[in-house]
Amino acid sequence: MRQLIGVSLVFLFLTSCIHDSKTAEKYYQQGNQFYQQKNYEKAIDNFDAAIELDKDFYNAYLWRGHAYAELYNFSQAFLDYEKALKISPDKPETYFFEGVILYEIKKYKESIAAFSKAIKIAPEYVDALIDRGWAYIEIQNYKKAEEDFRYALSRAPQDAHAIAGLAQLSFLNKEYVSALSLFNTGIRYNPDDSKLYYLRGELYLSLKDYHNAIVDFEKAISINQIFVNAYKGRGFCLGETGNLERAVDSFTKAIELSDKDVEAYNNRAYTYYEVGKFYDALNDYNTAIAIDSTIPELFYGRSEVFVKINMYPEALRDAEIAVSLSPTNTKYCEWRMKILDLR
Repeated sequence: MRQLIGVSLVFLFLTSCIHDSKTAEKYYQQGNQFYQQKNYEKAIDNFDAAIELDKDFYNAYLWRGHAYAELYNFSQAFLDYEKALKISPDKPETYFFEGVILYEIKKYKESIAAFSKAIKIAPEYVDALIDRGWAYIEIQNYKKAEEDFRYALSRAPQDAHAIAGLAQLSFLNKEYVSALSLFNTGIRYNPDDSKLYYLRGELYLSLKDYHNAIVDFEKAISINQIFVNAYKGRGFCLGETGNLERAVDSFTKAIELSDKDVEAYNNRAYTYYEVGKFYDALNDYNTAIAIDSTIPELFYGRSEVFVKINMYPEALRDAEIAVSLSPTNTKYCEWRMKILDLR
């Protein structure tokens, strides 16, 4: 009798495991459906349910990581990729996605290490080669970047991101004609890639061709409506061409999408200053300094505003902070002396 009970218990345990596995798979499939619909919160809920039933569900961790990444929760995404790797340490795509996250949070050396692990497992992993190339650009190892882009192109000759990488290297080397030609080629191969238009816009901006830069930034925004840097680029160009109110609108959109973006606050503050909205400018400088108090240009800009609203002690204080943060900057030193003369 005991033997029969034992067999029954094993049978029930195995049946329960099979049931849990099937249910976990069901939640996982539902999670993927929500992910494809860009309902990332619902996707995460379903991946949670799948993982609760199956703690070793590699794909559930992987795709939950993707969903967190789409919500800009990079720390949680990275944790999920780490969990996926513990289950299956030989999957190159997991190292690749870890590299993407590390790149997004500006840990470029660590991202290179992650991409390199993916490439070690899969030597012709084109996306990993290209993204490692972009990470090498960030640490100014242009030789390694070029090697990665060229090898990627030997495997995928029309890959727009690899072509854009070579274009960016030409741009950084001030080979503008070559850079423009390469960006044009990349866009011809992939006309729906917002990053390519943004990068070409940056090239036009550096050449002070603000009209074409605005056209490219707006094209990037039309493809990707949450492209913060494209809004900032457009705002800068609009400001340079005298369209100050539209510039404010563009910086405001960037801030709505990324409320910790110091550059966006700084640029909007300066634009407010240009149109005489000094208290709006002051609010933006205050916010930017609260986010990062190590940038001397913010104190210099706020000092200018304080002078406009006749708050000279505060203006001098900020001018002295700017000088202390950048003692060799002639502009800051001269501004401090000017305020002393104004008092």
